[in-house]
Amino acid sequence: MAWVRTSTSLISFGFTIYKFFQYLRTDRTPQDVERLVGPRGVALVMIGIGVGALVLATIDYRQQMAALRHQYPNHGPFRESIALAVASLLAGLGGAGFVLVVLRK
Repeated sequence: MAWVRTSTSLISFGFTIYKFFQYLRTDRTPQDVERLVGPRGVALVMIGIGVGALVLATIDYRQQMAALRHQYPNHGPFRESIALAVASLLAGLGGAGFVLVVLRK
């Protein structure tokens, strides 16, 4: 669950940074300032790290559950986790947010 919380924070904060600076840019005259990484780049990195962490955490979770099922076969059926469903949903939403930020200039 900690991975889901942290990844959600990264995705939402990255998208918030993007929208905040997009709002500031439309409110004032655009300035041609050369930056190494702009707000859009920071947002893409944060959203990408959040989605990547969710995908890696989901893979790790599935491997851990497979190992537990193999090690403890007599301890009944292991039910599927709600955290896995939430992580998958958030990874999909984060991926969609990433695509939206990439396509919007």
